[in-house]
Amino acid sequence: MNGGRDARIIECSNELFIRQGYKATTMRQLAEAAETSLGLSTYHFRSKRNIAICIMTEYLKYLKTALANLHNTQKSPLSHSAAMVRLCMEFFMSQPCKQFYLECLELEIYMESIKSLGVESSSSIAKAFKLDVKPDLLLLFDNYVPPSVERILIIEKNRGLFKGITWDEIPDIIFGLTMERYIDKAKIKNASKKGKEIARKVLETIPSDITKTLFLDNSPSCISQGPDVH
Repeated sequence: MNGGRDARIIECSNELFIRQGYKATTMRQLAEAAETSLGLSTYHFRSKRNIAICIMTEYLKYLKTALANLHNTQKSPLSHSAAMVRLCMEFFMSQPCKQFYLECLELEIYMESIKSLGVESSSSIAKAFKLDVKPDLLLLFDNYVPPSVERILIIEKNRGLFKGITWDEIPDIIFGLTMERYIDKAKIKNASKKGKEIARKVLETIPSDITKTLFLDNSPSCISQGPDVH
């Protein structure tokens, strides 16, 4: 795969998804913006959805790294997990890529992208609290439950539902529903409070133009793994 060309496709796709939305953007438009053929674009990425997953995955990996640079996962895994939930929502809802994020939630592209982060968070929590949890449950409560709840709450609130729930409460609700099966509610509440402080500090370190610069001269990891990665 031509890394330079394919990185250009990702860069241009990110720009178009932000400017006009995922649904309104066609694969042909993506190819034209990157100055490549539709056939080559489709061969390497198979579909517009795969490109969107690649882009969203890079955003999530960027946020995960930004958080890790400021807070040690092993030191307090529960607070770290709470911080990640809040960081993701507050980042996407405050950035030019908000509409792209909402569409990714709606079409479950976001959930597909979350899988790339693995189950490190839940595994660290299980180890710290000596929880006897099956691997499948760790996977469920790390990669599936949070984005599912996030999808419902954020999409429906954005449409005018859940007026009694503030935007600030949503990350705590997502985190609480994920953890309350195994962790004491008082510990969850404390972790949510600390996670909020951590997430806000991380957000302060993120450049204001990150949605424009993240893919410049940067080949996302997903484009080096071949056309069948997704």
